[in-house]
Amino acid sequence: MYESYRRRFETTRSLMHQIVHQLVANPSSRGRCLDYFAAVIKHNEKRAQMRADFATLASHTFVVNLMCVLFELSSKIDLSKVNPMYPFQSNSRVDIVEKTRLKMDLQSGKEFAEKCPPANDDKFTTECFFLTMQCENICLQPGVNRLRSLRRHIADIRDQIRELQEQLSRVPDGMFAEHERNRINQKIKHRAEQKLSFTHTAMCYECMLSDPSFISLALDFSSKQLQLLLNAITPN
Repeated sequence: MYESYRRRFETTRSLMHQIVHQLVANPSSRGRCLDYFAAVIKHNEKRAQMRADFATLASHTFVVNLMCVLFELSSKIDLSKVNPMYPFQSNSRVDIVEKTRLKMDLQSGKEFAEKCPPANDDKFTTECFFLTMQCENICLQPGVNRLRSLRRHIADIRDQIRELQEQLSRVPDGMFAEHERNRINQKIKHRAEQKLSFTHTAMCYECMLSDPSFISLALDFSSKQLQLLLNAITPN
């Protein structure tokens, strides 16, 4: 059902990847491009919160497109070239100060980070990998949650329309019957318009999030991410 739209998405994302690839391949623009990614992620950290105010944050579509570009950039990363200590360094472009840790509280994490000297030789591979991890945190789950919320709204509106139709069938004849029927019909029309709007939005999210190429990139990166975490937990 979404095939033609997905082809258009894929073409657009391919063009975005080509543009960004040229920027990160050029040493003179690479740093500023990574700074831009880091700034976008930092300013949208609240997207990962349970009750985020999305009106003040970047749209889901923008973040998903950014996520696709970062997935593409990370698709050929060799984990052996990724520095696992990068997030703890003071000059890191990713901020994990408030993140939950397996064996440390917040204070212990800060003390550990202070012992990690800043590094000036971290490769693009390392920075891109951890920026992709950060972006994944503000993209995937919030997008899925939004789709679920839309589906709940659609189901609620469908129930409301059914109840209104039942009310309409029970309106007794009388002096004000026509007025009452018009009032209920207006409510039904309004709910139907809401349902159509929510349905269109939900279909857009489904088209984006269920795209096979997007899912493939997400699974590939998640596999690398899990492998990095396992290597950190059980290095031997």
